[in-house]
Amino acid sequence: MHTLPSLSFPLFTLSLLLLTPLPTSATRPKDAILLSGVQSLTLRSNARTAHRRVSAIPQLTCVGPACNHYTVPVMSCKNLGSSYGPEDIEWACSAELPEEFKLGSTEVCTPNN
Repeated sequence: MHTLPSLSFPLFTLSLLLLTPLPTSATRPKDAILLSGVQSLTLRSNARTAHRRVSAIPQLTCVGPACNHYTVPVMSCKNLGSSYGPEDIEWACSAELPEEFKLGSTEVCTPNN
């Protein structure tokens, strides 16, 4: 029986495009979402983001050699609050993986205004 070597996913880039706060409420769109108000995220490898100003990109992207052996279909992330500023959110992310894999680092990306 062939088994895969124990591999670590070195980096997951979670492409999350939410509206970050603008300088004044007069210029903020009515449906803008503050990142601090988002309590959790569910990201899927087969889904794309939606945004008014940029093209859609994958919600979940795997980077590294382990990506050739396994694709994470869904990842959940929880808002842990901020440490530097109100919109500098720290996230804890998890996914169900086969036992020969472990989750490496994750990065939640948001657009710059």
